[in-house]
Amino acid sequence: VRDHCASTGALVRALALHRANAGSNSYIVGLLHDFGKLLLLQAQPATYLKIHGNQMADADTIHLREREVLGFDHAVLGAHILRKWGLPDPVPKIVAWHHQPARAFAAGGEVALQVALVRLAERVDRMLGQESLPSTEQTEHVAALPECEYLGFRARDLEKMWDELLHVKQEAEQIFRCHGNPGRVPKPSRALAPPGKARLRLRDHGNPGRVPNPPALWLRRAKPGYAYA
Repeated sequence: VRDHCASTGALVRALALHRANAGSNSYIVGLLHDFGKLLLLQAQPATYLKIHGNQMADADTIHLREREVLGFDHAVLGAHILRKWGLPDPVPKIVAWHHQPARAFAAGGEVALQVALVRLAERVDRMLGQESLPSTEQTEHVAALPECEYLGFRARDLEKMWDELLHVKQEAEQIFRCHGNPGRVPKPSRALAPPGKARLRLRDHGNPGRVPNPPALWLRRAKPGYAYA
């Protein structure tokens, strides 16, 4: 998930350079789009992995299974926490809606463009992970997707950008891995943690050994009426 978030952020930014009026939030929304997955993996790793089995990479059905089992999905959870931490709109809304493209496209503006970029970057990231050079059939399939059509990218545009996108993905993953120890990420400094009440606490004051479904608690503590679901 970490590598996917890192490469998606870099790919969104690279794709945005080829699209006018994409806004200034490209990298941050790409980096944070699956932030909710990291929260769920941190809070309930066994349960979350059991929900998905071997389908963690299935980008456009994973949220449906989450809603069925948990009552919410990783995109909405991540958006609520980012909003609670003080990230301004449209960043939380883009994160929340990256699995709801029809809703985002209907909203228009920066939200629609960034959702389209995130979705295209996710697709490109998966393709780059499988092979360095896609077939003409693959690029034509991607070009026919709603997000690609919304952005105005054609198959030949993707083919021209491919070497650049491959380099961007490789560079991002290398940066996010520890030098000399690619399997481990150092614990972040306390200075990087969100201040005060925004810090996530995985333990209840009255029951420090167990927290029942903490992500659901985080959602209930979000501001009333602030619903992305």
